[in-house]
Amino acid sequence: MASTAPAALLTLRNLQRGMRCVNYLDAMHHLVGVGEIARMLGISRQRINKIAQTDPAFPKPEAELMSGRVWKRADVERWAKKVGRLPGGRS
Repeated sequence: MASTAPAALLTLRNLQRGMRCVNYLDAMHHLVGVGEIARMLGISRQRINKIAQTDPAFPKPEAELMSGRVWKRADVERWAKKVGRLPGGRS
């Protein structure tokens, strides 16, 4: 059975569905993996893994998933500023 809703209404519904997806992704954005941390700091994923293993001040992962470890973005940013890897940290 064909829908009787005007095209504009269907477009609005699709946009609303899309916004729910965007909002869900934004809510999850507070967690970062090795790749995101590497991009934040401008260094390789391998270097992040080494830092996570050897620097006792590096934050502990929030969770260890089958796809890898994830950290709270705020914890990583705090560490990076403290060690001078992000703007606003010591030089």
